[in-house]
Amino acid sequence: VVTGHQHYYLRSYPTAHWNATGTSYDSPTSPVYVLNGAAGNRGSLPSPNPFQFPFAMGTSHRGYGIINVYADRTTNNNVMQYNFFTAVDGNLFDQINITKRV
Repeated sequence: VVTGHQHYYLRSYPTAHWNATGTSYDSPTSPVYVLNGAAGNRGSLPSPNPFQFPFAMGTSHRGYGIINVYADRTTNNNVMQYNFFTAVDGNLFDQINITKRV
């Protein structure tokens, strides 16, 4: 699930009913949430986490995300790759590859 509006970047582990169901992104059985609203107004991460959501990564750095979706013919996987880059220097801050076996 990719969403925005909050002025920070967050990525969850596979999650169901507010609980992480694992830490692997290889054919997860539960949704993975990516929230990226970091390109606009600078915000701050909620602390403590008001939702007690199992976030794997987060930052209040300004930045932007790029999504690549492709079929990997060598592994028979469909892949969604999400890259988050910091705006100040363009460096890769976070990357996630979510795979789904076909």
